[in-house]
Amino acid sequence: MTEVRIKGKRTFNYRIGTKKYGENDRWFDIIEVYYTDGAPTDYCPDTSFMFKCESVEVLKDQITRLLRVFDKPIIDLDDFPNEFTETTNS
Repeated sequence: MTEVRIKGKRTFNYRIGTKKYGENDRWFDIIEVYYTDGAPTDYCPDTSFMFKCESVEVLKDQITRLLRVFDKPIIDLDDFPNEFTETTNS
């Protein structure tokens, strides 16, 4: 499973997001992206999180979801929900 169902047709997953700061600085971070009917509609701007889970198995599932971010396109947070490409957005 790549997305977690939240409520009704809303889901979320972890993705890499990038944002430009200043003229030459760009940062990449793991973010939560929220979807409605499969389309990205929002993301969590506060990306500092720690996992507190009820079991080691749940913690392992969370880490597995985090590792999947490297298999998906990077989201350009300056142009959400579009994808970041090094050639056009650097």
